[in-house]
Amino acid sequence: MAEREEKKLDKEKLTKELARLNYEDHELLFRYTLLDPFAKDDKGKLTGKTKQRFEKLLKKIADRKILNRADLSQLDNIVLPG
Repeated sequence: MAEREEKKLDKEKLTKELARLNYEDHELLFRYTLLDPFAKDDKGKLTGKTKQRFEKLLKKIADRKILNRADLSQLDNIVLPG
């Protein structure tokens, strides 16, 4: 996704930040990544059930405070909303 968006990632820093999260956090981020909301939104396919899944996953990420426990700002506008 980063290549598609022409963004560079500091993989070492990202690895350290992801290590701060537990298995359930990684599972949630993985499911969110599989949804690929930005590509679907660009293609006009983020509607109906897909949009509901996107919003539900965003709420779960916020409820679990994943972004407070790990600096995933490198993923803004690539995977996560910025």
